[in-house]
Amino acid sequence: MTELTACELKDQQGSCTIIDVREPGEYRRDHIPGSINIPLSELKARLNELEGKSAIAICCESGVRAKKALAEVPDDFVGELKILTGGMQAWRKESYPLNVDSSAPISMQRQVQIVAGSMVAIGTVLGVTVSPWFLVIPGFVGCGLVFAGITNTCGLAMMLSKLPYNRVSCKST
Repeated sequence: MTELTACELKDQQGSCTIIDVREPGEYRRDHIPGSINIPLSELKARLNELEGKSAIAICCESGVRAKKALAEVPDDFVGELKILTGGMQAWRKESYPLNVDSSAPISMQRQVQIVAGSMVAIGTVLGVTVSPWFLVIPGFVGCGLVFAGITNTCGLAMMLSKLPYNRVSCKST
């Protein structure tokens, strides 16, 4: 495995296949021109799409999922695998070209923050003004956030990902 800076990937952009392992909504919002969206959650089932590609650069938002993607690729894979260090954040920081869709949904993290924050605020207000039983709502949300942090699994994000506007699938552009 080789790590690439955004500058190095920009220089090699025409000579390697860029696989973006973010979820379709994230990819739709912005992505490197010519990249192919194969979400990390689908990578194992879609490895056949990488056959015959000699140089592959994997990117995600920050670089974390790209490293996880390497564990999905079998040891006998023929081809050079590279990771964009710092992910799309590094690419954006350099102001390199992006395909942008401003009508795409906001990030899942922001959606979770908005919904969880709203539930805490509403539950607290109702608990203070209507009945203390409403304080169960912010308590439940707090426990859910602790569970998400410990397990790296967010039930709220999984539920939000099922909404129609978050289920847009993308191929390359």
